[in-house]
Amino acid sequence: MLWRNAKQLLSVLENLPGIVLAADGKGIITLRHGKAVGASRIGSEEIVGRSVFEVYRDAPEIAEAARLALAGRVVSSEAEFGGLALEFQGGPLRDERGEIRGLVGIAFDVTNRKAAKEAFHATHEMLAAVIRSSPVGIVTLDLDGMVTSWNPAAERMHGWTEKEVLGHFPPVVPAEMQDELMIIQYQIIAERSITELEHLCLNKDGSLMTVSLSGAPLHDAAGNVTGVMYLLMDITARKRAEEQLRQQARIDVLTGLTNRRFFNECLARAIAVARDRRSSLGVLYVDLDGFKIVNETLGHAAGDDVLAQAAARLTAAAGQQGLVSRIGGDEFAVIVNGLTDAGPAEELALKVRTAFLRPFNICGREIHATVSSGISLFPELARTAPELVQQADIAMQEAKRNGKNKTVLYTRELGAAVHERMELETLLCGALDRGEIEVHYQPEFSVKNQRLVCFEALARWNHPSLGSVPPARFIPVAESCGFIVPLGLWVLEKACERAVIWQKAGPPVKVAVNVSPVQFFRDDFVPKVREVLERTGLAPELLQIELTESVMLTARAQTIRQMHELRAMGVSLSLDDFGSGYSALSYLGKLPFNSLKIGRPFVQNLNDDPHPGRMIETLIALAHNFDMSVVVEGVETDAQLSAIRTFGCDDVQGFLLGRPTSAPECFLEQSAIQNLVASGDLAHLSSGLKKEAAGILNP
Repeated sequence: MLWRNAKQLLSVLENLPGIVLAADGKGIITLRHGKAVGASRIGSEEIVGRSVFEVYRDAPEIAEAARLALAGRVVSSEAEFGGLALEFQGGPLRDERGEIRGLVGIAFDVTNRKAAKEAFHATHEMLAAVIRSSPVGIVTLDLDGMVTSWNPAAERMHGWTEKEVLGHFPPVVPAEMQDELMIIQYQIIAERSITELEHLCLNKDGSLMTVSLSGAPLHDAAGNVTGVMYLLMDITARKRAEEQLRQQARIDVLTGLTNRRFFNECLARAIAVARDRRSSLGVLYVDLDGFKIVNETLGHAAGDDVLAQAAARLTAAAGQQGLVSRIGGDEFAVIVNGLTDAGPAEELALKVRTAFLRPFNICGREIHATVSSGISLFPELARTAPELVQQADIAMQEAKRNGKNKTVLYTRELGAAVHERMELETLLCGALDRGEIEVHYQPEFSVKNQRLVCFEALARWNHPSLGSVPPARFIPVAESCGFIVPLGLWVLEKACERAVIWQKAGPPVKVAVNVSPVQFFRDDFVPKVREVLERTGLAPELLQIELTESVMLTARAQTIRQMHELRAMGVSLSLDDFGSGYSALSYLGKLPFNSLKIGRPFVQNLNDDPHPGRMIETLIALAHNFDMSVVVEGVETDAQLSAIRTFGCDDVQGFLLGRPTSAPECFLEQSAIQNLVASGDLAHLSSGLKKEAAGILNP
């Protein structure tokens, strides 16, 4: 039995993953069992009989452990030996009396374990270094939400040191948000990581910081969740920049007002609120009158200054009544909440117009700029934000058409009229191509001898379904949509072609063509006139260009230059409908007009009121002083003609003498008769024509 046990013990010793050594009291190895340790084969039979101190002389840690074991101590030591990492554990070997007779020990090859341990420590140190040097705050909490680590970046971000926060609930979380943090904590513990959650944090100095928060659970070696790690990134500057961008996206830089985009958003919200509360609101749409002239004459910098000052006046006028926004260019809009009717909006419009009565001080100059405005109401007339703005804009445009410096309230009737105007515009723009436009001619006669002196060319539109559309209806539409330019050029060419035919048939007769300011102010107008004259062969002296008073009111260097160019070509210029608008008498002598046409309003009441007569007489004298001939328009009765003859007028025109016609040749025949009468050669005339000639001589 003893032999069998010894044999089993020997087998165990031989298969140990290390070597068992025994040495006597002098350290001489007496026993070696177990597998060789590593490639160096330490522990082979060769070491028996050798001193343990000799064998392990290159591993002083083991030699020292052997010495201590012989001295009666139980020891454990690690050493590098033969390129391996060895762990030696030993103690004294005692006899029955407890006397130390030697030592016994076992040496293990722990090279792989040590390498793994060192790798683990290296990785741990590397991670620790990363955490210490990370620009991102890294914080770990235990399952109860207490801080277990707090890196330097977190210290820099929030001001608290790691020592101050360890074992405490994170002080960066405001009291009112602690429950929210614990909810986040529980979500992460439940294995639901979070990324880039924006959160408001408190700093030690009391300031607030916006952080981007990401979190993930921490696990132990067994895979159990032991806490949560958070990554904190300061995004305060980014959020501030984003807010600035949002502000820039909704603020007009020039005026500081909210812009069109933000206005539309606010209006949509205001309508939603008004709909829920069953209340009303309105939009006041405002446009500066004459702003284009400021830009063109003083420059865009001056225009910007006007816009900035205009914004300040609008804001002051609106006060707390509404939100003022710049829609674009020189257009502004105001949202007026809590209306019961149009009254408050109209009162605000009056305050705005009053605010603009004071001149603007621009570059040391006083600039006058009035405003036109339009009002639309929700829900009486409009149901949506775009519809409300469109209606207010339409009303504002109507205020401009009606003389400016006014406010117009949008009505359904106005909307219908605008719709009709749009349809008319669509039809008008194709009228030339469809051959619906023709030129009529109205004669002008000399007061002195009743001879035909000129034909005024007038555009007439005959539509298949609309019939004869009055010029007062379609000309403003043509001007507003730009169709007046091709229409005016077409009338000019047709009139010149017709005048050439008259010139070949008899005594030359002038043709007068009305030119819209829209057409006249174009840079290519004078070259176009020259081209038409060259193409048709009409002598420039037989062409007269008729311009309205608005040309005088907006006279610019380019305008005056074009007028002189036309005069230099031989074309005559006439100031049409003088007195029908705001006549600028100061310009009358400065602009190179050949003639002046006194408008129909002066003639209408000539029989009933002596004042128009005195005004006509005064205007005729004024024009003659400037070497201009005078034509009186709108003569419809014999009494008016008789009165005008006494005023010294040069020429007359009106339905009494001849209506516009597409066949003016009848007037040319009359002119031929007049020439024969003047020469006394009546012999070859028929009795009927002689009678007509007598009527001409004695009207």
